Amino acid sequence: MSVRQAGFTLVELVLVLILTSVLAASAIGLFATKDGYTARTTADLILAQARLAQQVALGRSLSSNVSFSVSRSGDDLTLAVTQSPYSSIRDADVQGVTVSWKESSTASCSGGSSSDFTVQFDRRGDATSPGGNAVDTLICVVGNRTIPICISSLGYAYEGVCES
Repeated sequence: MSVRQAGFTLVELVLVLILTSVLAASAIGLFATKDGYTARTTADLILAQARLAQQVALGRSLSSNVSFSVSRSGDDLTLAVTQSPYSSIRDADVQGVTVSWKESSTASCSGGSSSDFTVQFDRRGDATSPGGNAVDTLICVVGNRTIPICISSLGYAYEGVCES
């Protein structure tokens, strides 16, 4: 009785590995562009800092507000969360990405200002917009696609347009 063994030869395995690596190398450009990566990381950084500002406001429960400010100088974006003596400052290179904001009850990133802005969080974690009003603030990060971020008047920051 003879037993026949089945399997792949070494040559077949090497050919499959070579073919897979060629396909992966040619397809990687379709999924990752610098603008897409920069816009995604910028949006994530804005969300993280806005959520940190609300957590600091809730955790400290002091009478002074916590400030979340966004400022741009050339290709550098600075995101600061401050409440004396606490501060958290993050910088990002945002070349090829535009960041704009507006006080909004609409679900659109059109319009808005690309100037620096500050959102204040009170000790309850509620947010007031750059204009000092208790309305939603829509932040739009635009690279090869638009990523909307909403900071609601209740202080919660989330990716997406502001719901009215």
